Amino acid sequence: MPSEIRGRRSWLKKSAFILFTLLLIFVLSNLLALRLFYWRWPAQGFFEPDAYRGVRLKANLNLSLPISFSKPKRYHGARYRVLTDARGIRIPASPPIPSASPGQSFTIICLGDSNTFGWDVDAEWAYPAQLAGLLRTQLRIPDVQVVNAGIPGYTSRQALAYLSRELLALHPEVVSFAFGIHEGVPSSGRSWYPLSDLRDADLIKGDSLERWNPITLSLSQRLRSDALRLPILTMFRFIYSRIKPFDSDRFLTLAQSQPQDRSYNYQGSRVPPHYFKSDLLDLFELGRRHSFLPIVLVTYSSIFKYQQVAESVCQRQGIPFISIHERFKSFQPRELQQRPELAELGRNYWQLLGPSALPEDPRLLLTTDGGHPNPLGHRLIAEAMLQALQSRGIGAAPGPEQEKKR
Repeated sequence: MPSEIRGRRSWLKKSAFILFTLLLIFVLSNLLALRLFYWRWPAQGFFEPDAYRGVRLKANLNLSLPISFSKPKRYHGARYRVLTDARGIRIPASPPIPSASPGQSFTIICLGDSNTFGWDVDAEWAYPAQLAGLLRTQLRIPDVQVVNAGIPGYTSRQALAYLSRELLALHPEVVSFAFGIHEGVPSSGRSWYPLSDLRDADLIKGDSLERWNPITLSLSQRLRSDALRLPILTMFRFIYSRIKPFDSDRFLTLAQSQPQDRSYNYQGSRVPPHYFKSDLLDLFELGRRHSFLPIVLVTYSSIFKYQQVAESVCQRQGIPFISIHERFKSFQPRELQQRPELAELGRNYWQLLGPSALPEDPRLLLTTDGGHPNPLGHRLIAEAMLQALQSRGIGAAPGPEQEKKR
């Protein structure tokens, strides 16, 4: 009996040693692979440090980037351009020339994250540019300037710092505010752009420029960076999408797709809900002081808790609120047949991806990847904003009524 016990212990020790050795070999081989084949996300080149916002878009960018790495390889020939002006604001390749003198045009500022920026699409297809076109053609406002102030990864707290310190100098009539995604991301390892572990609530209280920590070739930073985690998450998302058909949960309501978990209070998130509410109230107060109309949007992939906060605050304050999720959910493919302008937008984008893109992945009907809007999705957002503006009497009578109210 003792010999059997000793034999079993010896077998367990050998098994544990073999398992540990295999695990060690696996880890070391992965570390070696990271050193030899470290992948750098091209979008990291967008940013530079900012003392108050953490990061900002670089000025005078002119980049041609492949459509996101999360797409199948057959889409990797498709590219989109990112251009910024001297202020670090994304602009179309051929921006319209305003006919009015500076300060006299009707100005709208679109604050947001990558959904406003126009992830995977040219700036001409993002909803700020499409909204500008609709204002000129449908509301007959010729001298209109719609500023695309969307920056990937941004939260409401960063956007307020951006607005109050820089963008108010443009004297906007309207400011749209499209957030509710990155606010809920945990502040530990909170972002895919290289910043130290700071909550956005603390970001603008001090000079974060000294804490800027760019990704270098050091192994530890590679392991900590989201440039490594993002491909892993993408791989799991790809596997999950193959296991669970997309049509089974396509365009669920936010309440269905992200039910509220009362046991989680978001206190470790970048911008907890009570801070998000405070940011909205600060936005409304800025609107009263500087005579602009705020419009709040929640995008297709917004977190349910933040959508609740935004909708509730807007209802109490009488501020226009737009749920892009509900518009996307109600969209029917037959609208493409009924509206040629929508069909043309979709056709141009799907031709860019390839003829088999749409039938193989129905998410590409309105989005680039199931979350970010494609040109057709951006058109729906622009139309929703146009309706919100019309409901407030903007563009109802061209002429003196459209002059700025200073």
